[in-house]
Amino acid sequence: TMVTATVLNQPPSPLAPTATLPLPATWTHRPILLRTASSGEFQKVMDESSITNINCGYPLGVPFNFESDLFQGKILFRVRGLGASHDKQSDEDYFKGRKRVFQTVIQGKFKKEIPVRDLMFGMESTKPLKAKPPVLINKGITALLKKVSPDVEMDLLSDTPFVLTTFAGGAQTIRVDNPGCEPDILSRDIQEENRGFGQ
Repeated sequence: TMVTATVLNQPPSPLAPTATLPLPATWTHRPILLRTASSGEFQKVMDESSITNINCGYPLGVPFNFESDLFQGKILFRVRGLGASHDKQSDEDYFKGRKRVFQTVIQGKFKKEIPVRDLMFGMESTKPLKAKPPVLINKGITALLKKVSPDVEMDLLSDTPFVLTTFAGGAQTIRVDNPGCEPDILSRDIQEENRGFGQ
């Protein structure tokens, strides 16, 4: 079974010391550098080309294949208005008429059965926010997010801030397809299809 998910944030990673960043002048997508928090995050990036050079960051605007202990598939990151995207025209077509500023699409297959409720999605940081919200504002943000996604867990005030929710709660679109029947990851509109869950 192939799983395709369109999400509004990037998948979480285990908190780990961040490696030294390369010089900004070397970043392919300056002012953005997209990479994993630690070397163990993706066991293998299977597109061995210049656009997946980890020192320059992962590609933006085009999908690339990856593999981890639990999952094998491909991922697509798009950022609105990014001049250094590898496919600016596709990005412009996708964002036209939409308010969102970025998109992440993950497509692939889990290597073993995992309960959907155990899959978490969101962001984690190894450094505190430069401008932490006041305690009352933080409580208000948390309450608002819980109305949208009851499983959300967040702490923006700690030295390691995070926002996490269940995968189902964090994804805008989820679909399950038989291998070979999955949609093109670059499609502008991927439709929901979850009848394959539990099969």
